[in-house]
Amino acid sequence: MPQQDFSERSRQLQALTHINIQDFLESFGLQDIQRGRKALQVFCWYPARRFARHMVHFDHQVGIEGLSPAARSTLKGYVRRLEVHGLENIPTDGPLLVLSNHPGMADTLILFTSLPRTDLKSNACIGWPSSAMTEFVMCTFSQADEPSSHGYGRPSRPQTLR
Repeated sequence: MPQQDFSERSRQLQALTHINIQDFLESFGLQDIQRGRKALQVFCWYPARRFARHMVHFDHQVGIEGLSPAARSTLKGYVRRLEVHGLENIPTDGPLLVLSNHPGMADTLILFTSLPRTDLKSNACIGWPSSAMTEFVMCTFSQADEPSSHGYGRPSRPQTLR
């Protein structure tokens, strides 16, 4: 693995871990707490880092295998079984708009795994509130569509990535 690739992955891992920790604190309504914050961040670090590792690996695999196979492989670590009904109603080509009720990791991976399409793209609004997976997926698509690197982190105001 080239040194540049390792340092980029390391940067992604660090940034996603930080985002995940903040998301954990926000999920429990502790985002504004100051006293004891460092202890809470330490407590959240291991699960945040573990999830970040999975997502950095997913990002790498998307570049190697493609979106659907990478999502399928990653999803195996989170669900035991997946049943999808009604796929025959989804066109395999032409215009299609698919909306998810929230940008959760499992929902996103399930859509990428299940949709019988080779032309999947993502268009989502990233802003407050947002999740690490949303930010990660949007950066993944940006990197897949353009060879330039994009930073991981919360934008200062909502923005749409295509």
